[in-house]
Order: sequence, then C-alpha cells, then structure tokens
Amino acid sequence: MVADPYARRAALVRETAEIAHAVVDGDDVGPDLLALLARHVGADTTTLSVDLGLDLVHPVPRVLVHGDDLTETERARWRELLPTHPYARYLASRPTLTTRMTECVVPEDVWGSQVYEELLAPRGMRYQAAATLGSGPTTMTLVCLWRQTHDFDDAALEVVEGVRAAVHDAVLLRRRLVGLADPAQPRSDWSGGPDEVRLTPRQLEVVVLVARGLTNAQIGRRLSISERTVRKHVEDLFERVGCASRSQLAAWWSRGGAFATSTDPPAAPILEP
Repeated sequence: MVADPYARRAALVRETAEIAHAVVDGDDVGPDLLALLARHVGADTTTLSVDLGLDLVHPVPRVLVHGDDLTETERARWRELLPTHPYARYLASRPTLTTRMTECVVPEDVWGSQVYEELLAPRGMRYQAAATLGSGPTTMTLVCLWRQTHDFDDAALEVVEGVRAAVHDAVLLRRRLVGLADPAQPRSDWSGGPDEVRLTPRQLEVVVLVARGLTNAQIGRRLSISERTVRKHVEDLFERVGCASRSQLAAWWSRGGAFATSTDPPAAPILEP
C-alpha cells in the first residue's frame, strides 16, 4: 500500500476512475471493485451481492467474495440464515447508502445471533459496513466490508461512500448511453424527482446522512449543528426535491439524486486528491 497520504488518495481516485470507466463501457467490475475497497479501506473481507431480494429470500443473489471464498455449505447456510441477520434486515427495510452495522442495530443482537455464530465468527467477520449500489422495487445490489479487530470509522465510510457514488453515477450514465443508442430502452429505472437539483454543500451533507438512515439528532452530532437546524434543512430538502418523507428523500438520493449538484463547490471532495 502507498504510504504517502496524498499519493494514496491519488491512487484511490485513479483506480476508482478506471472502474467507473469500465462500468460505462459495460464491463464486469465486481472483482476489481471489491479489491479496491479492501485495499483502500482496510477490510479483511469484501462481498458484492447482486440482485439481493428485499425479502432476503428471493431471488438468490449472485455473490462475489474478495478474500477466502465461501464453500457451497456456507452459501446454503447464508441463504437460510440471512433473513435472521439484524443488519441485513435493516439494510433491506430502507434505501440507505453507506452505513456501519454498529450505528444501525444493537451490535450485541448481531453477535448473539445464529448467523454470527455459524458463519461470521469463524471467519473473523465481527464488524461490518455496507453500501447500497442500487435498489429497485424488489431487489438491491449491496457491497459489504468486514473487519475482525476494529470498527469502520467515519473516514473509512467516507471513502466507501465516495467510491459507491462514483460507481452509482457510472451505472446511471451507462443506462443513459444505452438508451441513447436504443430509444426503445428505458432511460433509467428511477421515476421520482428531477434529474438535477441544485443543493447547498450543507444540504448535500444532510441528504447523504438521511439516506444512511441517521436521525436528526445523529446528523446534528455528526455535522456539529443543532437538531433544529437539521430539521430545517430536511424540510427545505423536502420542498426542493418534491417529497413528503425521509424514506422518499432517501429513495430519491439512492436512485437518482446522485445527479444533484451543489450551488458551491464542496470544500473537500471525497474522491479528489
């Protein structure tokens, strides 16, 4: 791994751009994406679940693993036990972006579960973070990262979210180009809100955290602003985006809001050195 922080961030930007370009070209980037996240975030294991049913049962997703691959027995047990995983149920219940398990559910509920005892603990998969690459009416595509010894901090989540956003945008661009080449193809599967909404830098910060599932109080602590100020930002977002609930706002951001632009350039873009 590159030691110099600037060089490390430059490498992250370069590698993420390469993956985004490959997505636009229609290439399979799953293995490279998982390797990039493991390398730059510092994860013992990373997985990609494609077309994971929101009921956590149907359809059976295509699962890629960076690290020790799953045995057929483990894959079968995952299909049986996944609906009992507290964090998996949380992720399937709302359109979130990048979160860590310990701020979404009670960690002891996970560590005391059968799925942890049988499938996670033997592999040292104690701490988990997840990023939703895309979601539809019945399925989602999910990237998960695991560590054994320590949790994912805010800096790690920011890197994951930056990569997630770049890949998400590349997927949407791919769909638009396919639609341009073949007008019979739908432009995208997103059907709510305008393609471009101009938000302030603070509104961008708030909508990302709302989409992660954080409460107003949690967002206030994260951004060092009052809960009342957060509530005002959320109300302004409802009006600007044209939605009536936090779940609708999160769905807008997850499915199409990545095209939102800031009225001012962000002070520290996640994916720029």
